[in-house]
Amino acid sequence: MKRIVSVILCLVMVFLFAGCGEKEVVEQKDTTLLKQGTISVLTAIELKDEAGKVWLSNEHFIRVYAMHNQQNGYFIQLELTDEGEELFAEATRSNIGKTISVLADGETLIAATVSQEIRDDSIALVNNESEEALMTLFNKLAKPKEE
Repeated sequence: MKRIVSVILCLVMVFLFAGCGEKEVVEQKDTTLLKQGTISVLTAIELKDEAGKVWLSNEHFIRVYAMHNQQNGYFIQLELTDEGEELFAEATRSNIGKTISVLADGETLIAATVSQEIRDDSIALVNNESEEALMTLFNKLAKPKEE
């Protein structure tokens, strides 16, 4: 995972429009759903602010998607629960001008400075390196969907 974290140099937060349900994700124009799964209970996922306050954790995430499109390249989309969406909005509102980070098992996947309150039902982690690097990260975050 250290290699993935060090290689993912171009991570930026991309917040997709509210209402992106499972069916809509697949149907987004020019976006390819590569894989989907539920959040792994074996990985501790958190959204933290600079002061170390944990705003979101595993119970605030529903599903994780590995996706690709021309605009963002390869990215992971973390779908939020309704409570997670409200907490995410509060976290961004409370941390304007400050950094918030998404971590997995204590390792920072992304850190970004908040410029405004964000109300959305998902968080996307952009990784333009390769599909292989994306899948390595996906497999850490997700329990693959049962067929």
